[in-house]
Amino acid sequence: MLSAEGLLPAQKSLPHENWRRFKAAFAPPRTPQPVVELKYRRARKFYHALPWAAAALVLVGFSIAFWFIQSESRTAEKPTIARTNIAPKKFSHGEIYRHGKKEIRFMAGDAQISETRGTIRVAAQTLKADFRLHEKADMHIEHPLVSVAITGTEFIFDASPARGTIVLRHGSLSITFRNPQQGEDTLRMTAPAKLDFTQTRHTLDRKVVATDTSDKPLFRYELADGETFYAFQLATSRERHRVHLLGGKEQVVRVGDIVRVTQMEP
Repeated sequence: MLSAEGLLPAQKSLPHENWRRFKAAFAPPRTPQPVVELKYRRARKFYHALPWAAAALVLVGFSIAFWFIQSESRTAEKPTIARTNIAPKKFSHGEIYRHGKKEIRFMAGDAQISETRGTIRVAAQTLKADFRLHEKADMHIEHPLVSVAITGTEFIFDASPARGTIVLRHGSLSITFRNPQQGEDTLRMTAPAKLDFTQTRHTLDRKVVATDTSDKPLFRYELADGETFYAFQLATSRERHRVHLLGGKEQVVRVGDIVRVTQMEP
């Protein structure tokens, strides 16, 4: 009725609308917040490149492994060089030098043995030794009177600074005389043979009958008169021993004269 008579306004505002207008009038102005835009394009490209990177790493790994295998095979094909240099070692009476199937039994005197690039050198002035080389070897005996080149053989070398003897049982030897007096500098020995040499002369006996002692043990004989020698037993009985001396001769020894017989190491 009041509205019809003009006593009230045509439209009446609600309370919450007035409160909204009040807050809008006194509220600080709003500052627009920046919007962060995430760029996923690079991430997608990175993930797409992962399989290619993994494949490249695998390929590099296979390449390194193949190179390593090839280098190992080339190394294996190269010939093995013997130790470059071995310091000289002294051997004397009663000792035995062994290397593979090469053996030297020292019975008197001494020698310096050294090795350089596979070449074995035996340097001596007074020496008696039994050389048993059952495989190919590059060995040299250096003595003031002679130089002996050895490839593989069996022989006795017995020498002093003034004279010497070589009894060759098997194989051959090449001997160079340091003071040749008979018109020849080098001599080739073929078993069986015996060579006697001094500073002024040398003689070769090719009629020596070699006794095969390659499969016989070596014994050390000590006699009652103080004599000591090394020999191979050819026959033994209660009364006597028939032996083959390392010098190349045969000898019969009475059992009563023997004090001790000792078998050497094989």
